[in-house]
Amino acid sequence: MAVRAEIDLPAKWAPTEAEAAGWDRLRTTRALAMVRGLFRCPIETWLLCDRAQRLREAGWQVRLGTFCPRSVTPRNGMIVAWT
Repeated sequence: MAVRAEIDLPAKWAPTEAEAAGWDRLRTTRALAMVRGLFRCPIETWLLCDRAQRLREAGWQVRLGTFCPRSVTPRNGMIVAWT
C-alpha cells in the first residue's frame, strides 16, 4: 500500500508493531467517542438555554422548542425570539 500511495516507510519499520499500535488507537478513539456521545444531548440543551438567556437579558421574549424529531438530526433544538 505504501508503494501504491508513494509513501516512503522508515528503514526500521515493524509492521506488526504498527498494526498493534493502530488497534490500540482504534480502541482509544472508540472509547472517547462513547463518552462524547453520552454528553452530546445535555451540552446541546445547555447551549440552547444559554443562548436563550442571553436573548432574554437583551430584552427579547424567547421560547425554546424542537423543529424535527431527534431521529432526523440530533441538533433539533430551536430558539424562537421576538421583541
